Amino acid sequence: MTISQAEVNKITEYLDIQAPPRRAEIAFVFGSMSMVPAQIASELYFEKVVRFIIVTGGINRESKALEADAHREFLLEEGVPENCIIVENKSTNTRENVVFAQKVIEEKYSNVLPIQSVVAVAKWYHSRRAVMTLKRNLPPGIRYYTATYQLHNISRSNWWKNDIGLHYVMKEWNSIPVYLKQDNIAEIFKENGAYV
Repeated sequence: MTISQAEVNKITEYLDIQAPPRRAEIAFVFGSMSMVPAQIASELYFEKVVRFIIVTGGINRESKALEADAHREFLLEEGVPENCIIVENKSTNTRENVVFAQKVIEEKYSNVLPIQSVVAVAKWYHSRRAVMTLKRNLPPGIRYYTATYQLHNISRSNWWKNDIGLHYVMKEWNSIPVYLKQDNIAEIFKENGAYV
């Protein structure tokens, strides 16, 4: 697949939303077997940027481990108090990460409510869809910040130069219009340093 530099720039800029974290109720960690997002969430907690960390993700297709439970164990080892970690370990995709976590919060963590702001911890090329999913499925009026990372050498500066990067980034790019049409995600706009 050939892609022009203009297209590369357009796709990268669209997918990689940046809103540096400010004070928020929660860091929302999307399902992954990588410990990088848990490490980021831990740093946000100890820097007093967030009060709670939500870890999400059910059984990983490759390792068969529960993604959220692996992140919970990592956070506990880092010294994050157990009562500050919210676990959702039944989801299988981004939408379920959010919908199922919302149910856990409502049932067991009323001390987190109302949520006014969230830091989405996600891969850079997944950050737009992650925040769009949060906006569509959480209560209205929440401000969203991002703490992004890269995996598998899929960077902002080289993703189109290898088949893996091209596959994952273009998959995100192509999925957003489909999910918008299905009403699984909502449009977001930047306002005063956050997405709304």
